[in-house]
Amino acid sequence: MDFVAYHHRSGAEHQAQFTNLYPQGYRLISLSVYQPNNPLYAAVWVRRGGPDWSAVHGLDAAGYQAAFNNAAAAGFHPVILSVAGTLANPVIAGVFEQRPGPVPLTRVGLRSGSETDAGTIQHWDKQAHDNRWIMTSGAIYGDAATPAYAGIWPANSERVAWSADGIGDDHATYQQRFDAQLGGHARLAHAAVSGNERYLSIYRDDQIGPVVARHGLTSAGYQAEFDRLVPLGYYPICVQGGGSGAGIRFAAIFAKQEAVLQRQWTVSGAGTAQSVDDAMRGVLEAAGVRSASLAVVRNTRLVFARGYTWAEPGYPVALPTTLFRLASVSKSFVAVAAHQLIDEGRLRLTDTVQGILGLTTPAGLPPTDPGFAAITVEDLLLHRSRLVPDFYWSDAAVAAAFGTKLPVSEAQLASFKCSQMLQAAAPDYNNWGYALLGMVVARVRGAASFFDALRTNLLEPLQITRMRTATSLAGASFADEARYHRSGEAALRLAVGRSVMTADQPLVADVYGNIHLENGAATGGLSCAAVDLARFIAAFNVNRKNPMLRRSAILAMLGLAATSGRPRSGHGFDSVVAVGSSFTCDKGGYLWSSQNAIHFDLDGLGIAVCYAGVHDTALFATGWPVIRAAIEAFAWPARANHFSKYGMPAFG
Repeated sequence: MDFVAYHHRSGAEHQAQFTNLYPQGYRLISLSVYQPNNPLYAAVWVRRGGPDWSAVHGLDAAGYQAAFNNAAAAGFHPVILSVAGTLANPVIAGVFEQRPGPVPLTRVGLRSGSETDAGTIQHWDKQAHDNRWIMTSGAIYGDAATPAYAGIWPANSERVAWSADGIGDDHATYQQRFDAQLGGHARLAHAAVSGNERYLSIYRDDQIGPVVARHGLTSAGYQAEFDRLVPLGYYPICVQGGGSGAGIRFAAIFAKQEAVLQRQWTVSGAGTAQSVDDAMRGVLEAAGVRSASLAVVRNTRLVFARGYTWAEPGYPVALPTTLFRLASVSKSFVAVAAHQLIDEGRLRLTDTVQGILGLTTPAGLPPTDPGFAAITVEDLLLHRSRLVPDFYWSDAAVAAAFGTKLPVSEAQLASFKCSQMLQAAAPDYNNWGYALLGMVVARVRGAASFFDALRTNLLEPLQITRMRTATSLAGASFADEARYHRSGEAALRLAVGRSVMTADQPLVADVYGNIHLENGAATGGLSCAAVDLARFIAAFNVNRKNPMLRRSAILAMLGLAATSGRPRSGHGFDSVVAVGSSFTCDKGGYLWSSQNAIHFDLDGLGIAVCYAGVHDTALFATGWPVIRAAIEAFAWPARANHFSKYGMPAFG
C-alpha cells in the first residue's frame, strides 16, 4: 500500500502536505484535529484513484457550515469529520467527496442525553437506525462538564448492522465495549478520543481482514505501534487524537486493507435439490444471515441435508452437523420427554408441579401465590399456568433476593420465580413454564439436570450424539457451533449488554452472556444440528419399536395438542392441526441470535431449518413459505436415506 501518515503537524504543515500529495494522486482516508488552542493534525493518505474530493481544516462552526453548503451544492458529500475544542468554540476539519444521491445527515455540536431530544447524539443515533442510515465518522470533544459530539450518517445501502453506542466511554468501558463487540464478531471501524480521554466508537458487522486497534497511546506509543505493524503489512486506516501537550492521546486502527470483504456462497451436504438451494440463498441474502442449515426427511428417511454459508472468505463453513442454538424449538424435546414419563406411568397430566418439586421462596417459605400449588403438568404443556413468563432478565433480582453474587443457579431462579404472584390470566406463551417442565422431568427421572434426563432417555435411543446444552459465553462456544451475529433485524443494531455470568458484569455482545442460557435448557437452551432435528422429526413416523415414544403415545400427544383450544397448541408445538387421521405440526424458535423451525406432516415430509441470525420478516414471514414451497414441490428420491452419513443408522 502506497501511503503517507503523519501526526503532530501544525495547520501550515498539514496544508503543505496537502499541496504536495494531492497532485500526486493521494487522498485522505483519515484526518484528526486536536490540541485546539494550537491545532495539530494527524492524517493518513493513500495513493489511489477515485471520485473528486476536497478537504478543510481549522474552521469554526460557521466556517464549516459554509464549507458544507458549498460542497453540497457542488455534489460533494462529507465523509470525514473531526472536531476539537469546546461546544462554543470548536475547531473543525473534514473531507468531502463527490458522490451521487442525497447529502448525508451531518451534525456538529450535539450533546449527550435523551433520544427524544433532537439536540443529542442519541436522538440521531436512533433516527439513523430507524431510517436505515449508518454512522461512518464521528467526533467527541468539549470538556468534562460539557462534552460534545459530531457525526456523519449516510444511507446504509449495504444494510450493515452497526453500533455507535459507545458515547463518552472512559478508558475501561471502551476496552470492555471493544472486547464485547469483537466477541460478537463485529469490527471496530472508527474510534475518536476527546481531550479528557473519553471515546466515541463505531462498530460494523462486516469484515476487512486482519485489524489491530490501539487506544490511550501517547505520541511515542503510537509511533512505536506504527513502526511495529507497518513491516507486517499493516497501515493506519483511522488515527484520531485528543487532548493537548503532554496529555495528547491517540486511538488508532491498523489494517491490511480498507475494502470490505465481499461475501461468497458455499453449500455443503448430502442430496441434490437446486431449487431448494436457490430458495435458501435468496432468503439468507435477504436477511443478511451468514450461515444456516437445512434437513429434510420423508417419513423416516433423511433425503436432504445442507449447510449454507453466505459470508466473507475464511468464515467457518456451515455443515449439516454444525450446531445452532435451538431457542424455543427446545420445547418440543421437553414435551416429548414429559410424554415419555406419562407413557411409562410415572407422570400424569394432572400431577402438580409443586407436588413434584416442592419449591420454596428465597426466604424459605411456600410459594407466595396460593394458586401455585394447583399448577399442573398439563398447565405447563399448554402455556396456561399464569406464571410470569419471562425469566431471562431476572438474574440480578434473583441474586439480590438471595444476597449473593452473579451468576445464579437454576434452583435459585426457580425459588425466586415462585415468590412472584401469578398473573390474572394465562399469557399465550410461557417460557418459564417450559423451564419448570424441564425441572419436573429431571426430578421424576432422578437426573442431575434436564439435559442428563434427555440424553439418557431420548437422545441416546435415537443415537443423537451432537446435541448439547447451549453455552452463554462467546469463549465457551463449541468448536462446531455457528457464530451468532446480533443484527437487530430491521434496525441493524449491534447491541451489547451486561453479563449475568460473572459478578463484575462486564459488557458482552448481545446473547453472549447477558442471558443465562444454561438455566433454561428445556425452554430455549439446547444446541443442535439440523440433521439431529431431522432425526427427531423422523422418529415421530416410526410405527414399530419406536425408540423415542410408542406410536399410540405419539398420537395421544398430538391429539391433545390439536384439540387444546389454546392460542398455541402446546405439548411442545406452536401449531398441531389434525388432518384426517394424521397431523401437521410446527414449532419455531427465536433467541435474538438464532431462529429455527421444524415442520412435519406425520408419516410425510418433514423440515428442520436453523439460522445463525434473526430476521422475522426475511426468514419467516416471507422466507419460510418460499422454502417450504420449494421443498414440497421437489420430487424427493423414493429410497434415499443419508442418516448413516451423519453417524445415525436408518430406522428399522
